[in-house]
Amino acid sequence: MTNAPNLPKAKEVYSMLDGFAIKSESDDAIIWGQFDTTPSYISQVEEIFPAPYAMAAILKNGGINTVGDMVRGGSISTESQKRIDKLLSKDGLPKAIYHTAQAFLAVFDMPSGKQKLVAWGQSIYGGTLPDEMKSALSIKDIVTSQDSFTVLDNDGNAYSWGHSPFEQHQNIQTVYATRYAFAGITTSGKVKAWGDSYYGGLLSSAATDFTNTNPITRLCASDASFVAISDGNKGVAAWGNDYGAGYIPSNIQTELDATTITDDFHCASTEKAIALYDSSHLFVWGDKKYGGALPSNIPTFSIANVIGNNHAFLMKAMDDVYAWGGLNQGGCIPDGHQCLSSDDSSLNLRSAINDLSDISQIGSFNTFSEFEEEVVGGFYVRGSGAVVMWGNSVPDGVFNE
Repeated sequence: MTNAPNLPKAKEVYSMLDGFAIKSESDDAIIWGQFDTTPSYISQVEEIFPAPYAMAAILKNGGINTVGDMVRGGSISTESQKRIDKLLSKDGLPKAIYHTAQAFLAVFDMPSGKQKLVAWGQSIYGGTLPDEMKSALSIKDIVTSQDSFTVLDNDGNAYSWGHSPFEQHQNIQTVYATRYAFAGITTSGKVKAWGDSYYGGLLSSAATDFTNTNPITRLCASDASFVAISDGNKGVAAWGNDYGAGYIPSNIQTELDATTITDDFHCASTEKAIALYDSSHLFVWGDKKYGGALPSNIPTFSIANVIGNNHAFLMKAMDDVYAWGGLNQGGCIPDGHQCLSSDDSSLNLRSAINDLSDISQIGSFNTFSEFEEEVVGGFYVRGSGAVVMWGNSVPDGVFNE
């Protein structure tokens, strides 16, 4: 942005696919991007909720303001604004705002102790609130996919709407999501899935057998598949896109079937790969280009943490870090010979990481577009007063505090 206005010291920064927002220490905000030729200003902002194409803000007076693509959530419809005004007149207060790719869902706390909802944006992305959702609810959780909302109440009812017609599922205690599907663990420890079958909305026969014979305690997900875990029992089951970690290769499945999976195991994912690990085990499967194949030089012991961006994994183990997956998305740490920086062909970030006396944090960067026109990512390692960054969504280099 050229000719940026003078603002008080920045307090928070937010991003969309095509814009940014800065919230100042005086709680005013400026938002700009491709959706408008001039910046927008919002005063007395309590909290900002960015979505891909728009941002919604809860104001200190309880109101809601929006900026961005007017069709994709940047404008509140007349009907939804009337509902917001009515809820405010009855002493309702906005608590949080959730989003899909092109719609928002606001949750209002009411004096009764229950909650009411307001939606706006594209109807096929959940922007039209179903009549069944206009009554007061006791909400436990809200989970979103790319194009649908699921609201879970404290009575075990899961309500979903958006790209698919409204549907209700009962006896659900926890809900998870991939890009276009949901899966819930029932109160009896079974699994119910709904949504696009290609993205995990339908259990495979193997997953059905596993979830019917083992009490499922938790799920993890990639972009297009789910994994069911039964803590204290052996093995796991996956379903969804076979090329997106929905299929576990037989050799890895055999190892998993011989391993008791406890609550010490953690799950990390990229778009099309999953890593399941504890301090002395590391199981990886999925698309090789997304980190689904483990290189032979990656240790499988003394593991402290594994994280994923959209294309690659980064692991901290034995006071060092290891990366694998998409080479240009952070899956290879530049060492002056591999993954050469476009700015400096001799850049050796591996050496810089080794010079950190204490690796205190590892993190990831992702840049998505809804239609994957450009998908990039990277990683960073923090420690010893410096941050080492690499990947094609960030400038390779060492940045001192």
